[in-house]
Amino acid sequence: MAATYEPIATTTLGSATATVTFSSIPGTYTDLRLIAKVKETSTAGDSRMRFNGDTGTNYNGTRVLRSYSTAVTGTINTTNGLWITQNSLNSLSWAMIEIDINSYSSSIAYKTIFATNSNASYDQQIPQVFNFTWRNTAVVTSLDFFNTSTPYVIGSTFTLYGIKAA
Repeated sequence: MAATYEPIATTTLGSATATVTFSSIPGTYTDLRLIAKVKETSTAGDSRMRFNGDTGTNYNGTRVLRSYSTAVTGTINTTNGLWITQNSLNSLSWAMIEIDINSYSSSIAYKTIFATNSNASYDQQIPQVFNFTWRNTAVVTSLDFFNTSTPYVIGSTFTLYGIKAA
């Protein structure tokens, strides 16, 4: 585990917004971590993340989540970015999301991403875990964190950290 987290940028929404972009990400760290505290303006949206504006078929991974009393697992292949939440955020409670982006500054390796989130939805705690690969060797210089159907509310915060090796 890396020893030092350095904040690169923080965004706190002053108006309802569906997309938050971090651009000009410096390549001076080993890994990145994005921590978000978000709430949607309504229910049923999916939060996703995209690197360098890539909308190609370069994202795939697995998910584990609980939908009420049932565990759900599966493989995901998508052209619209990495799934970070799936129909779990709502307008009633805040969700905490943590995303680790490994080896983002490597130009010879695919990027692996591990994301967790949990929020109280419909009187239940719904944890979700996503493990993804961005099948691209490009250095990550920008990322978009976005909701597919509804904006995030005023006060939602997003902080991107750079991680330096110990």
